[in-house]
Amino acid sequence: MKLFFAEFLRLMKKPAFFLAAFLTLGALWISIGTDTQWLIQGAFTESLPVLDLTFKSKANALSLPLLSALPSAAAVWKELSSGSVRNVLFRSGKTKYYFSRCTVLPLSALSAQLLGILLFLVLVGALTGDFRFPASLILPRLLMTMTFALSGGIGAVIARDSACAYVIPVTLCFSLTILKARFFFNIQALDPLVLLSGAAGTLPILLGLLFLFFFGFLFILMREVRNHV
Repeated sequence: MKLFFAEFLRLMKKPAFFLAAFLTLGALWISIGTDTQWLIQGAFTESLPVLDLTFKSKANALSLPLLSALPSAAAVWKELSSGSVRNVLFRSGKTKYYFSRCTVLPLSALSAQLLGILLFLVLVGALTGDFRFPASLILPRLLMTMTFALSGGIGAVIARDSACAYVIPVTLCFSLTILKARFFFNIQALDPLVLLSGAAGTLPILLGLLFLFFFGFLFILMREVRNHV
């Protein structure tokens, strides 16, 4: 656990973490669209309609994958490519290293996303006078955030390129959207926006995807550590 907290705090102190949080706030605000003017003028006395519109906006299909990858998706590959992984393994051992890297990556992305969401909720609450925490909308977003972050980590390690940590989550989201629209019309779970909406039956799918990418990242990390050390 000591290695986990040390790595988690190290990533939280980086500018990318706070940048991801504030960009999340900005992305959510932009997702309100043309209703922003009415919100500022005090036309909304309840926050739920605004939050529902924002968290289900189509803009999330592009912004969320990028924001998920920003805090730390490329961190593990940078550590492997620089050779600093040898020093960490010497001090901690492989088991602790695998645990810390596989958990810190998704949790740092979740923390940055949650910070941005909380700032947005406070802003909307201040403008409407109605402070809410819609867990049914936030939980799917956080689960997808961790999944996208892990997919970025996998992409960076496999492609041996830090840029792929940001490209792969966006490509994954876009590919699922195209598959749903062009080939699998009746499979609603393929659409990331449907998963984000928190519709009935989507939570087990989100948890399944998260575990799939978690163990996928663990497997690839173990393979790369053997190759580099």
